[in-house]
Amino acid sequence: MSAILTREYMTPPETADLCRVEVNTLAVWRIRRFGPKYVKMGGRVLYERSAVLAWIESRTIEPASAAG
Repeated sequence: MSAILTREYMTPPETADLCRVEVNTLAVWRIRRFGPKYVKMGGRVLYERSAVLAWIESRTIEPASAAG
């Protein structure tokens, strides 16, 4: 089976739930070329689950250690 067929894709509402944002926020991010990668098929937008999780991980900020 093709690797692309084994990937899990999510709709904007599913992605918004995972990112804890509104669906409209995802739309704004797409316009501003920010946020997780997405796929457009015709007029439909889909997000690959692993790409969304990787994007969230890339946004993680490590706090500085307290100087002791």
